[in-house]
Amino acid sequence: VEEGGVEITFFGERCRVPGGAARLALRTGAALVPMAFQRVRSNRPEVTLLADFTIEVKSTGDETADIQRITENVFQAYERIILRYPEQWYMFREMWP
Repeated sequence: VEEGGVEITFFGERCRVPGGAARLALRTGAALVPMAFQRVRSNRPEVTLLADFTIEVKSTGDETADIQRITENVFQAYERIILRYPEQWYMFREMWP
């Protein structure tokens, strides 16, 4: 995996994202669970936790390919969440060149 991140497809466009979470999960056996908070009401500190427990962290012996695959799966989970609640998504950095 290059220092510049892992190249994935996110909302139909190629971009680079950090692959550290996938690398850590592979090396430690930890679960990888993408999560987000859905705000229930405006101006209230009430949220619903959205979590995707479908990410399979399994080593094939090719760490680079595994990190890319797992990272892609994580971002597919985020796509599903964002598509359900697009008004609650904020991009903290530029994703696409």
